[in-house]
This record gives sequence, C-alpha cells and structure tokens, in this order.
Amino acid sequence: MGHLTVKYLNGWQRIWLVFTIALSLWCLLYMPVKSYVYSARADAGYRKNIQADFDSGNCDAYINGALAQLTEPPYFEDGGTCWFIFKTRTTYKIEKTPFTKNDAENHELWERFKSIGGVFFTGLLILLGCSGLLYLVGLAVARIQKGRA
Repeated sequence: MGHLTVKYLNGWQRIWLVFTIALSLWCLLYMPVKSYVYSARADAGYRKNIQADFDSGNCDAYINGALAQLTEPPYFEDGGTCWFIFKTRTTYKIEKTPFTKNDAENHELWERFKSIGGVFFTGLLILLGCSGLLYLVGLAVARIQKGRA
C-alpha cells in the first residue's frame, strides 16, 4: 500500500497538489465569500427600498391582492411606490397573501443562499474539472517519459 505523503509524490503530482490546493481556496472559499459580500451590499439596498414600500401605507393592494390582479406601479429608486413589493411577488411568483415584511426578508435570505450555493457548486465543478485535467496531463507525461526510458 502506497504512502500518501508529499515525499512520495513525483514532480507532476506535486504540481497537481499545489494547483489543487490553490484552486480549492480560490473556488471554494474566496469566490463564495466575495459573492456573499457583493449580494449583502445589493440586499441592503433592496431591504431599504422594500421597507419604504411597506412603510408607505399605500401598498395594501400589493400586499393582500392576488398575484394575477397586480399591475406594475411606477418605479422610484428609493421605494415607497410598491414597485419593490410588486417585482418581488411577480418575479418569484409569490402567491401567499398577505405578503409581509417577514416574508420579504425570508425570501431575500433564501435567494442569497441559492446564489452563494450556486457560486460554491460552480467552483466545485471548476475545481474538479481543472484538477482532474491537470492530473490526466501528468499521467500522460509520465507514460511518455516511461516509454522513452
């Protein structure tokens, strides 16, 4: 049975190991954290704007109305026109009424989780593909060198 220590690895295996560790840190740590920070900034603006919609007191039809009956209100960058409630409900097909602040917060957290999960899963696929490809290149080079000897 072979030993799995660095001193028993050949040159290509060492390159593969270093590459895989570095790519793992990039794909499975750095990119998901970067995605989380980016989405947290975007969500802070969304939270403020949808809060303005709920606080306006003018959005009862968008909070309690059936999804099929909603019409798009005018957009205002800082919220308060019910546009953010409308877009959230229609984009994600949220039929539940009344649509509460708590529902909006829970939906925001779920969307962030899905986004970060997607980044992590994509990073995992990239890691497996690139690491596997480099390992196969190493095996091919080893066979070529063994054939020459």
